[in-house]
Amino acid sequence: MWFFFSPNIIYGPDSLDFMEKISGGKCFIITDKVVKDLGYLKTLTDVLDKFGKEYEVFDDVVPDPREEGVLKAREQCLKYSPDIIIALGGGSVMDTAKVVWVLYEFPDFTLDDIHLFRNDLYDMGKKAKMVAIPTTSGTGAETTFVTVISRYEDEIWKKYFYIHKGLIPTYAIVDPIFPMGMPTELTVNTAFDALAHSIEGLGTLWRNEFSDALALKAIELIFKYLPVIYKDGKNQEARDFLHQAATIAGLAFGNGQVHIGHTLGHSWGSMYHVHHGKSVGIIMKYVTQFILNDPDKDD
Repeated sequence: MWFFFSPNIIYGPDSLDFMEKISGGKCFIITDKVVKDLGYLKTLTDVLDKFGKEYEVFDDVVPDPREEGVLKAREQCLKYSPDIIIALGGGSVMDTAKVVWVLYEFPDFTLDDIHLFRNDLYDMGKKAKMVAIPTTSGTGAETTFVTVISRYEDEIWKKYFYIHKGLIPTYAIVDPIFPMGMPTELTVNTAFDALAHSIEGLGTLWRNEFSDALALKAIELIFKYLPVIYKDGKNQEARDFLHQAATIAGLAFGNGQVHIGHTLGHSWGSMYHVHHGKSVGIIMKYVTQFILNDPDKDD
């Protein structure tokens, strides 16, 4: 027996308008200051206003989100008592929102209660639906059950993984309006994260027919559209397809996992605060060679 898990995915131009169809009138938005300053938060709240939905905002998410920030968001969420939790941002925002969602659904939980062996986490969504809206094209976190939260322990920052299939968002809204304004360096870094998800995913022990097909399609789209965007960041078609590619890659590695490249990338990123996509991108060719090598031979 095997599994394939996915959120309900709404994608393409104007997909943000799907918020009208999601039942519930109180939205708790989790985001960061950069997304707010870029005007993306207003883009979302304008849509919520149009459809008569109330909202409250937590915008204190930081890169490599920390346990203290997650618990602060949780307290605000519990006080507001929403029926929709919205993550608007990149991977750090998504990770924060997923954990907050769990701690809202199960108020007596600590972070360490979130693990693979809890059957009750399959019952997520009784108090609130979760909507993940990525603003970057890379992490695929809108599709996955993995969260990474930093904790200061033994005089060093450590990244802890809180994992369960129940953490997969209810909906992923993949609207290309958000990555249109991404600067070139961030576009490249996040795209290499998506590429690493796909290439590493083709060499894992958990790979399967579904994940292989998705990984190959994501690689095809990234190779086709990233060079176009590098030359012309305002190309709407290319932005749309690269945004889709990141989500497709997320579905691939979310159901087939990644390889040693992400282990190395997370370690490096945690110690030196290097962008995750850049970390896994720099070592990608070496990881790919490692995956291709026959362990029974000396080549």
